[in-house]
Amino acid sequence: MRNKLCVFAALTAGLLMAAGTMFAHHSENNYDHDRLIRLKGIVTKFEYINPHCVLHFDVKGAQGETEEWVGVSGSPNEMRHHGWTTTTFKVGDHVDITAFVNSEGRRIVQMPKILVNGEAVASSTIAGVQLEGYRTRNGDKPPETNLGQ
Repeated sequence: MRNKLCVFAALTAGLLMAAGTMFAHHSENNYDHDRLIRLKGIVTKFEYINPHCVLHFDVKGAQGETEEWVGVSGSPNEMRHHGWTTTTFKVGDHVDITAFVNSEGRRIVQMPKILVNGEAVASSTIAGVQLEGYRTRNGDKPPETNLGQ
């Protein structure tokens, strides 16, 4: 009986730990996939780290003020398969990003289309799929461009 109780306790603990890990990662629901925007800015930092590559860039706001934005992509392992390295983005690079905005209004975006100094850079697979879905639902509706202009 004691052995069965120990096994049950160990299995329960294992399931609880696995459940915590599952909830630690977010879904794609934190982006509004029906609101596409275009941002032009200057790279301030690039983090080629797990769990996601993170691009920090400054954009001129509507009143001329500097706004700090963050672009999130896939993991370094995924992005390496798309040609990214630790030097894909350098401080001072000009970026032109078509992106999905954060659902909570934060300045965080998912980047399905990226130009660096005028050259196209591959995006994450999921961002590309989300962009295809947007185009299917919205046709050729252009992104909002009142940001970063």
